[in-house]
Order: sequence, then structure tokens, then C-alpha cells
Amino acid sequence: MTLIDRACGAGGVAATPHQPPASLSPDADELRLSLVSEADITLEGTRLHLFRKELAHLRKLRHVDPHVVLDRRRGQTWGRVLLSSPSMTFTSRAQVDHNRDAQADRYPRELAVPQANLVRYEHVECWPRQIARLGGAALPETFRHFTGGHLHNVFLHWASREYGRRPAQRATRVLAGDYFFLASEYPHHFGHVMTEMLPRLWGWWHLKAERPGLKALVGVERPGAVLRPFVRTLLCAAGIQDADVVPVGAATLVEHLYAATPQFANPLFAHPDLVRTWERVSAGLRAMAGDNRVQPRGDRIFVARPEDLKRTCHNAREVEGVFVDRGFTLVRPETLPIEQQAAMFWNADVVAGFAGSAMCNAVLGRPGTKVLLSSTSYTAANEYLNSAVLGDDLHIVWGTPDVDHPPGRWSPEAVNSAFAVDMVDGPGVRGLSTVLDQAVG
Repeated sequence: MTLIDRACGAGGVAATPHQPPASLSPDADELRLSLVSEADITLEGTRLHLFRKELAHLRKLRHVDPHVVLDRRRGQTWGRVLLSSPSMTFTSRAQVDHNRDAQADRYPRELAVPQANLVRYEHVECWPRQIARLGGAALPETFRHFTGGHLHNVFLHWASREYGRRPAQRATRVLAGDYFFLASEYPHHFGHVMTEMLPRLWGWWHLKAERPGLKALVGVERPGAVLRPFVRTLLCAAGIQDADVVPVGAATLVEHLYAATPQFANPLFAHPDLVRTWERVSAGLRAMAGDNRVQPRGDRIFVARPEDLKRTCHNAREVEGVFVDRGFTLVRPETLPIEQQAAMFWNADVVAGFAGSAMCNAVLGRPGTKVLLSSTSYTAANEYLNSAVLGDDLHIVWGTPDVDHPPGRWSPEAVNSAFAVDMVDGPGVRGLSTVLDQAVG
């Protein structure tokens, strides 16, 4: 089908943000919205359709080759790659035990870690929610799943596999000088900050010693928003003082933007050197806790999950009772300042809990025994990747979801489905108590 056929035949179907229309080829509806018919003429027997392009789009750049594309488009004016380390294969340091035989091969033992770049860009327009534009390109820093074949950012309107629609707002603020890109699509969400912002810090530490005037460009949700207190505390623990933090909640033109490839991308990989970042941030947080640090709550803690969140566990009370009987203390990390959370996890020899953001605190603790409870339909792999770097003894107890993924497809309803933890032994399944006998005695 020709471009004109698709443009004329797309009809009135409306595209949804960051996803191709279900009933059309991925870019057909965007073509209809982008092209405005100017004329339909016949010239010497040939029918001509004249269109005017109405919408502006950005080419999505992949992290392994931005310099190649940008060199072709902009010569040497776009910036340069300051440092690049080759891709590698990392063998997980974790020992992993699944209570279901069917899940034994769920996570790869060998993790493919991509090439890491430290890049300087010139005159970049930055929007909230992690979008960075240079000319007609969306930079790799825009995408948290930057190694995938399907690059998307939920705040960059889907146009096609290779293009996104450029946000309408224009930069009204200009920042002269050097800035380091620290952003997340969800800058208010603890789990996203831990897994998307902290893994960029290796680049900040590398550059700051050479460029004392470097500032941290930290995204916030919207114009006028301020950094969440836990974000400021994490940055302070990493050695980034308030005077060096510049929040960005509206389109901003940055003179010199520095960016580092994240050392973590859920659910694909974690870099073995990420442990250095976690150790440094944890030490900073525990020092900040000082006399207010939480006293040890016993060497075993169980991270409970609020009932009003997604992925409710139907038998949570029964599960918690089993852990209490084994000497675990129930904790709710989100009720404590982040520095006290770090001290609490550091003091624990055994950490158990439901999969989710609160368990991201485990990276602030020491390697040891972890017991994770999760639904088989939950496709995030944060906890496994964290343990792969730390070298944990990881025991996973799976549960049956209310909603599962359709065959051959991925479903957000399934990912966020409520579930029930396996409590009793069965064919190919070990119940919770049997797992705990092995994990903690």
C-alpha cells in the first residue's frame, strides 16, 4: 500500500499515546493526522495528490549509535562521545531457587550488558518525563527501555516504530553551562527513581571531578513541581548538593548536556559495577541517619505491601503470619525517611517481601538471603537483577494471578493482577513453609 493510500484510507481511527492503533498498520493513523490535503490535480493524464505536513516528529535514536546518525545529520556540531565501554556478558552472582518447577528457567543466568556511553550533547531541548531532543531526533536518554526493539516513552506520542510526535510546547527557559541528565518518566515514583536515576550516577562521578561547575538536571512531573524529599535525600547521599540540583518541569534548552548510559534496564540487565553506586549511596544515607537511625529490628524483616496498591495478595495476612512465626518483623519502609530505610535494610540479614518498589531498598543493604513473593504474571525483574549484582541467596515463591497474559501477548491487566501465594506443596510446587525451611530454617 502506498503512502497516499494509507494517508487517504486511514479514516477516523484515533491513535493512542505511545501505542500503535490496534486496527491499523503502526503509522497509518499518524499519517492521516500529519498530512493535510492541499490539492488533487491531474497533470498530463497523471493524477497528483499534494499534501502539506502538519505535525512535527522526532526520529528515535538508539543508545549504541546516536553519534552515527547525528554525525550524518549535523556533522560535528551535535557533540561527541567522551567515553565508551564495550558490551559484555555478566554471569549472575545470585543463587536462585524457585518454588515452582515451571519457573526454574524464568531468568537468564547470563546477562547481556550493552555498550555504555558517556556523551556530551550541544543545545538540547529537555522536557519533563525524560524527553530529550536534539534537532529532529529524540535522544537515547528519552527511553528507559533503551535496548529494546520498541522504543517508547509514555509521554512521547507514538507515531511509528522509528518516530515519535514532538511535544507541542517550546522551550522558554535557557540554561547556559554544563548539565548532567538525571531524569525518569516517573520522577515521583520510588522504584523508578531507584532503577532509572541511580544507575546513571557513574557518569556524574566521572565528570564532576573534571568539571566542578557541572549541575544535575533532574526532572520533575510538571511546571512548578519540586523534587520529592526522598529524591533530594538520595542525591545528597550520592554527593550531589542542593546547590548543584536544577529541577526541570517545563521545556528547557540546555547549552551542554552530559548523559550516561544507565547501568540497569528492567527486565533485561544490570551492570556488575552498579554495586559500587548502591554501596556509596547506602553509606551516605546511613551516615545521614546518624543518631536517628532505626535500631536493629532483628535480623529478619518482612516488607509488607499496602492493600490499596496494585497486585494485591489475596492471602497476605496468612502469608505475613507465617513470616512472623519464623521470627520476622513486619515493616512498611515507605512510612520512614529514606535514610532510616537504608539503615533498617543494612541491619537485616534476611529480607523478605512482596515484589514491588519497597523491595528496591534491598540494594541499600548487604548481600544475604532474600525471599520474594510475586505473581507469575508480573514481568518486572527488578528483584532478580538486584540480587544478580549483589550475589544474594534468592528464594522466589510464586502465586497464581486472577488475570494471566493471553497466549503470545503481554497484558497490563495481567501484570497488575491480584494473586494468591502458594501455601501448600503440590506436584511441581513447594509451598511457602517448605521454601522457608530451606531458606532460613
